[in-house]
Formats: sequence, C-alpha cells, structure tokens
Amino acid sequence: MRTHLIFGSNTGVGKTLITAALTRAKAYNYIKPLQCGSPCDVNFVTKYSPVGFESSATTLHNFSSPISPHLASIFEGRPLSDASLLASVRDELARLRLRGGEGSDHNHNHNHNHVTYVETAGGVLSPGAASPLNRNGESIMTRVVKSDGKGPGPGQYFNLLGEGFGDSSSSSSSSSSSSSSSSSSSSSGDVKSKSKSKSKSNSGGEEKEKQPQSQPQPQRQPQPQPQPQPQQGELWGYTPQAALYKPLQADGVKSILIGDGRLGGISATISSIECLESRGWDIDAIGFLADADQSIVGDNSVSIKEYFMSRYKKDASTGVPFVFSIPCPPEEEEGDDLEDYFSLGEVQEKVGNLAEELDYRYLNLHA
Repeated sequence: MRTHLIFGSNTGVGKTLITAALTRAKAYNYIKPLQCGSPCDVNFVTKYSPVGFESSATTLHNFSSPISPHLASIFEGRPLSDASLLASVRDELARLRLRGGEGSDHNHNHNHNHVTYVETAGGVLSPGAASPLNRNGESIMTRVVKSDGKGPGPGQYFNLLGEGFGDSSSSSSSSSSSSSSSSSSSSSGDVKSKSKSKSKSNSGGEEKEKQPQSQPQPQRQPQPQPQPQPQQGELWGYTPQAALYKPLQADGVKSILIGDGRLGGISATISSIECLESRGWDIDAIGFLADADQSIVGDNSVSIKEYFMSRYKKDASTGVPFVFSIPCPPEEEEGDDLEDYFSLGEVQEKVGNLAEELDYRYLNLHA
C-alpha cells in the first residue's frame, strides 16, 4: 500500500477536489487527520468515490470550530499533541495495511494497486493542533488567556498573538504560570503536574487540600481524559504541518503538492516547494486547478515546469515532480453535484495520466 501526503500551497487551492478525482482512479483509502468545521472533507470524497470492500475514508480528529486547528484546540479545550496526532495516523495506516493483507511493517509497501491519501489542512506551514506538550524544535508557542466567554469558539479561552509578550505583565504572567505549574497544577490535566500536586498536598496537610474550596473554580472543568486543559497564561505549542508530519517520511510516505492556480499563485507554489524540500520531503507530483482567466497565457503549471527545467537543467522527468493541471469546475456547479465534472473526458484523462505516473514512480523510483 503506497501512501501520499497531500499538501496545499494555501487554503482553497483544490486539495480535496483533486484528491477526490484521484480516488476515482483506483481502490483507495482516504485519511483526514484534522478536520475543523463543516462540511467535512471526508463526506465530499465519499460522495464522488463511494467506499466499499476495497476503499475506506475516515477523519481522525474532528473539531467543530471552522478555524485553524491550533485555535480550535484552544477554543474547545481539546489539546492534541504532535506525538498523539502522529500516533493516530500511524495506527490507522497500520490498520489499513493489515486489512489489505500486507502485514504491520510500514516498509512492506508492495501493493501499488491500493493507494492511501492523507490530506492535510490548509497550507504546508499551516499549524497543526495545539498542546502544552508541543515543544519540539519547530514548535511556535502561544499564550492562553481568559476570554470571559467572548471568544469566537465554544470554549472560554483564546490565544494572544504577540501582544504583551515583552512587558512586565506578560513577564509576571509567564513567571507565575511557570512557578504555579506545581502549586496550582491540581487544576491541570497534565499527568506529571498532577503527580507533583498530589505529593505536595500529602506533605502539606489538610490546609492545602481545603484551599481550592475557597477559591472560584474555572468555568470549564477538565474532561475525564488525561489531557491538559487551558490555563490562564499557559504556553501552548503548535507545529507547522510540513514539520509535524516529517516523521512519516521514515515510513515511506511521499508527498503531493497542490499548487495555487490563481493569479499570484506561482510565488506561493514555489515557496511551498522549497519549504517541503528543505524538510526532506520527496514531492512526487504538483497539481493545479487551472484558472480559466489565465488560459490565454497558460496556467501556473507551465511556469512551475519551467522552474524545474531551469533549476535542474533537464526536462521534468525522472527525479523531478510530475507537474499537471486539471480544469476548474464551472462556477455555477461549485457546491452542487460535480458528478458531470468528474466524468469529463479531459478531467479523467489528466487524472489517469497522473495515476500512471505515480504508479511508475512507486515501482521504479521508490522501490
């Protein structure tokens, strides 16, 4: 079972639509690790590529807020660490391999007739989910502050982007939050902090046990699961997805980038290419939804082919991403039934060419 991680150079460039077109080419598995809001991408894919005995589609972590995953984690009080997210993706891939009779070893990737597509959220550097446990080399830290119920999400918390980070109030908040991680960790879901608070309450007698009763309790109580809830002034980390999913490279996962076919999209696409390459990603293909307004001068795929030809001083073939484009759906059909669009001869031909190219690369370049 070969696996492709689908990245986008931005939000709204056509990741789900092109992925749905690919799933119609052969038996598939579709995984959406992070879904925020509705409509759910898995529903779109299965509408045009119904699941059956050989195909499946699943969402691993679903947030109700239609915002970035790191904000949804904080607003909804649902921390999700990078390690937990990666584990859930790997567990699902292992389950699918066993279902396909390939064994649990991720290196046992010989069934090229069955393809798994893992679709990311947003662009290559869009944040993953957030958690106080995310503290790796590429994690971006943000401070959680109380919103008094006025935040846009269902929770009581939101993040403070930059404001106040350098002033004394922020410093005191930071120091107090770090020093209180042991003294007030009884309200934190962090298992390690809880163990510390238990040992302190045991050694400090009944007075410390009664103290929380005289203090106002937070409106949002920790959930039963052993996960940390947002605390005032606490630092949560989130990781750009190109870095977050990087460990999957060791499992033989390759990437497909959906570029931005709109005016101005060449720069965003090249930036995404260099971002992925700098993190060691093998890009098997780069696809576009062709912008009808650029049909006279050629869509952005032409410029990206020229970019690779100039860069490598050879034609775009072995070792260089396969660059393709498919026509955009007619505007009047957006949000409506697209069965006729997916059945267009031009769409089927270009998607078929891509599927053949991916088969060739899998059997010859990645063997």
